[in-house]
Amino acid sequence: MKTKLIKKIMMLTITTITAIGMFSVGASASWRQNTHGWWNQKGNGYSMGWDRIGSQWFYFNPDGYMKTGWLKDGDKWYFLNSNGDMKTGWVQDAGKWYYLNPNGDMAYNTAVDGYILGPDGAWTVDINVTTGAAVNITITPTTEAAVTLPFSGNDDNKYLDKFNKEKEKVEKFLDKTKEKLDEQTQKMQQKLNQAWWYLHR
Repeated sequence: MKTKLIKKIMMLTITTITAIGMFSVGASASWRQNTHGWWNQKGNGYSMGWDRIGSQWFYFNPDGYMKTGWLKDGDKWYFLNSNGDMKTGWVQDAGKWYYLNPNGDMAYNTAVDGYILGPDGAWTVDINVTTGAAVNITITPTTEAAVTLPFSGNDDNKYLDKFNKEKEKVEKFLDKTKEKLDEQTQKMQQKLNQAWWYLHR
């Protein structure tokens, strides 16, 4: 009887110690916050660099604090939202759109889903794949510089119309200039022909 009682007490003690140990490990790997920011406690230390927590990736500075916003790691850029988790896909920041590849690094100098991304990764100009015409830009006549216009649903047709009107003006000007040049060339040719005739009669 005493032997059975001792065995039960020993089993209960072992179970309690195991449970306490498991709770301590679970509690030691958790989020903490102070006036400087968030960090992830890991035992007696904390997370540094990239760390996968749950299904999300986070980045922690050398001092252990969680990073947010843009992060340059090596020669690649990543975007961490206000919660600290790494973003993928399309992201809007400071009024500009960026595309982050499935592994999180920013795409640049390429086209994604028909949208052209510049050297800084920001969406710049759309190209109509059917006509090859630039969409969502206009030409400033005084500087002849392309200016990106804000995209706002169906309003892009308004900007395209403006672009086409400016294009028509330029084409008309070029046509008139060509006509004048053709006239001048024809007159010069006639004078040369007359001069040749007088010299060789």
